[in-house]
Amino acid sequence: MRLLCLHFWLSVLSLVSFAKPALAQVNWGWEEVVDKSKLPGDALYFGPREARSYACTAYYEGEFYNGKVSRQQCSFAFQGEARNVENFWILRGSRLRWTSFYKADAFPESLVYAAGVTAGKIPVCAVKFRDEYAVGSVRDKLCYIAWGSQEFYFGFYSLAVSDN
Repeated sequence: MRLLCLHFWLSVLSLVSFAKPALAQVNWGWEEVVDKSKLPGDALYFGPREARSYACTAYYEGEFYNGKVSRQQCSFAFQGEARNVENFWILRGSRLRWTSFYKADAFPESLVYAAGVTAGKIPVCAVKFRDEYAVGSVRDKLCYIAWGSQEFYFGFYSLAVSDN
């Protein structure tokens, strides 16, 4: 049953994440990573060139979670711990950028969400933590990241947005 559910969501994802609205040009999308040794050149990352953290999303326990690519897996925060999933999607696009955000602010209109838009519209966030860079998911206006084997959250972070 779980495999059937995953197959259903993957089918939805392939239809939803790359659909282009008729009125607005979308310059970004989620792409399934087949060759994990080579990421697309326009993949969204956070941090300087030598310490890039690439944004990914993975389907786990019935939902999509945002995270960063680590050791050819998508590493994300889940219920106080870090999870690593081998099958994931990478966020790519020519007009993506990061903008600073504080939890008391209103979300920008051009916010980028996790691949599964039907899974609750989970924004993509990023932080610099302990001199390294991490990408995660926004829940209740806090940015949750996986770090080592733990989950951490932040009220001041960067959000992925699109310059459509």
